[in-house]
Amino acid sequence: MVRSLPQLTAAPNPFRARTTVACQVERPGRVLASVYDAGGRLVGVLPGMSQGTGTHTFVWDAAGCEPGIYLLKLNTGSETRSLRLVKTN
Repeated sequence: MVRSLPQLTAAPNPFRARTTVACQVERPGRVLASVYDAGGRLVGVLPGMSQGTGTHTFVWDAAGCEPGIYLLKLNTGSETRSLRLVKTN
């Protein structure tokens, strides 16, 4: 059986101070989102949240972060998905 990974998007991307992330959750459960800088350092964590199936959104406020490339990792317990985010001036 082929399982699909959760869809993950961000808008706007590139962004200046914050971006809205949308994820499609196929199974109910705990979702954890972590953001890493280009050096691999953890710069942000959105608290784990229980989500039902469907599309869910959250905002990453990166006002305290330098412009650059970041990696968002979304973990649903059994699956992980990543998305490149670009912060501009």
